[in-house]
Amino acid sequence: MTYTLRGRKTTCDRVADALAGAADGHGRVVLIEGAAGSGRSRMLAETAALASDRGFTVCQAVADHVGHPAFLAPLGLAPLPPVGEEAAAAGPGDLSRFAARLLERPLRTPVLVALDDVQGARPADLEALRSLSALLATRALPVLVVVTLASRGAAHGTCRPVPDGTHAAVDRLVAALAADSALRLDLPPLPEPAVAALAAEVLGAPPDVVLARLLATSGGA
Repeated sequence: MTYTLRGRKTTCDRVADALAGAADGHGRVVLIEGAAGSGRSRMLAETAALASDRGFTVCQAVADHVGHPAFLAPLGLAPLPPVGEEAAAAGPGDLSRFAARLLERPLRTPVLVALDDVQGARPADLEALRSLSALLATRALPVLVVVTLASRGAAHGTCRPVPDGTHAAVDRLVAALAADSALRLDLPPLPEPAVAALAAEVLGAPPDVVLARLLATSGGA
């Protein structure tokens, strides 16, 4: 069951504005960052649903699965054929092919690329994201790229693990996104009223005093 998204109106409004800009040909990258349980994946799902309602072609994946056939299928791009592990880790991936596709011919519809838990991506895909960000910063294209990132120190628990040697590549990506004027949205803990309302929706009744006190310290996580 999907529950009402609460306490994120400002973030939703800014994402909606970014979608409107992309629909008008002013694409960019949006980075959504937060701790475990902050709702990064839920925000990405809401973004994908809103984009679909607005006529976007939506390409969505967890960042360590960008080679899955379903990722670029909405654009008619088949995944790269499987190769050896070392070549796959170093060679151009599907994100690079997507960037090349943008330069080959006009898109029929605006496109949303939604990648969850980018801290789990291969270094080659992080590099491709940097190149895609630079492209969107210099070319007028109807493409919005939204990626989620676990806050440093929060890459455990419900977050996907960070592969060895990836922290530096993630740091380079974040720095590149800032240089390209990407929109960065932080997801702070939910305010107490939003947490209480969410708990009431899940439980079917307002939480009792003891549970309310516990929830007040959870931030919605």
